Amino acid sequence: MRYIVLLSIVLLVLASGGCQSYRANPPILDSHARAWHQRQPDADGVRAYAQSLVRLNAGARAPFEVSDGLTLEEAESVALLLNPELRVTRLEARVPLLGAREAGRPEDPEFELDLLRILESVSSPWILGTGLRFTVPISGRLQAERARAFAEADAALCAAYVAELSVVTRLRRAWNQWTATGERVVLLQAHLTGLDDMLKIARAQREANQIGGPQLGVLELEQVRRLGELDALRSDQVRQVLALKKLMGLTPDAELALIPALSPDRPALEPQVERAHLRDLNPELALAKARYATAEKALQFEIRKQYPDLKVGPSYENEDGQGRLGAGGGIPLPLWNRNRRAIAESRAERDAARGAYHARYEMLVADLAEARAEFSAAASRSTWLRDRVAPMADRQLNDLRKLGELGDMDVLILKDAMTGVLEAKFQLLDVRLQQAQASTSIQSLIEPLRTPSSRCCAK
Repeated sequence: MRYIVLLSIVLLVLASGGCQSYRANPPILDSHARAWHQRQPDADGVRAYAQSLVRLNAGARAPFEVSDGLTLEEAESVALLLNPELRVTRLEARVPLLGAREAGRPEDPEFELDLLRILESVSSPWILGTGLRFTVPISGRLQAERARAFAEADAALCAAYVAELSVVTRLRRAWNQWTATGERVVLLQAHLTGLDDMLKIARAQREANQIGGPQLGVLELEQVRRLGELDALRSDQVRQVLALKKLMGLTPDAELALIPALSPDRPALEPQVERAHLRDLNPELALAKARYATAEKALQFEIRKQYPDLKVGPSYENEDGQGRLGAGGGIPLPLWNRNRRAIAESRAERDAARGAYHARYEMLVADLAEARAEFSAAASRSTWLRDRVAPMADRQLNDLRKLGELGDMDVLILKDAMTGVLEAKFQLLDVRLQQAQASTSIQSLIEPLRTPSSRCCAK
């Protein structure tokens, strides 16, 4: 009997020897805050990541060089690596991947020990029974479990890639808005310069009693109103730069020289070509497909679970001082349960995933059509404003200025002409911004940026 007890102790020690230990690793905010405030967009890690983007996108991106200022393309590299949301998303995406690498392992052997004592007075009152049970995976559920786990890991990584492109799209839209605000400031400053010149003339005319006080007041009110508008635009610029820094994962007080630019136009392709690009390249559609694959593997796993695994192993029994050595085994009989509920739910989840995949394709095609229509409308209106409205406003203003040089100038009419020119330029800037935002949407749908995470979404 003592040999059996000794064997049991040895088995328990061997089993516990491979267990992992726990060590606390709490976050330290002070050290992280110091590292964050020292973060620079031209750090070696960012530069190496930008170079990987150049390789992945077949040379479509320029080399990373921020000494002359940060372009939108360079800001994308910074945001993809340092954006706080993306860092967390990528860390969370590692969880199912690391779990999948350990999935599909056989069940641990089960050690059994029975100790009974005969209540009547006998020479050997103790009855000892012991044994080991090993699971023989004949059902195939281990392979199915591993396949499901890796499908879940692929879907998580694909979701991380979708999140990356979402941040890139948000950055591009914010960059377009900031660029347009800067151009609006320049236009308004030029308008205020013209107003200053006009006010000098108007004050001279007022002193000569050529115009009345109300006419001069109209010009002064226009100047005050436009100065207030200029202050509001400059405040918008500050907020927009802060938003860009936030997207790039930099501190609000980081010193940056940003280079303004609007997203370039995306020439229209044949509708069937654009839809083919959508099917082959769109990451959201790839994510929906990956989730369907996960549901498919989950159903396969639940179906395999209805088949039992065999449990076998040696056993030993000691009674009346006599030892008996043998073997035992067992297998569940799939008569009533058969894992029916889990299978039914998995079938329904697979159907839902298939429906979600088809629905996502329909919605993305509709989004592409809307973005293309918005781009076309903005391009058409831009052409009309540039070729028709702006030249007429400029000619009217030039004619009035020539009359003013001849001494025949009505300052109020000239003010209205200057306002008309400014509003025409504002409208042209608005449609250019609309065109850039539509181009950004088209690019995100059919020309997504490839990142190191994009491999999981390969068709």
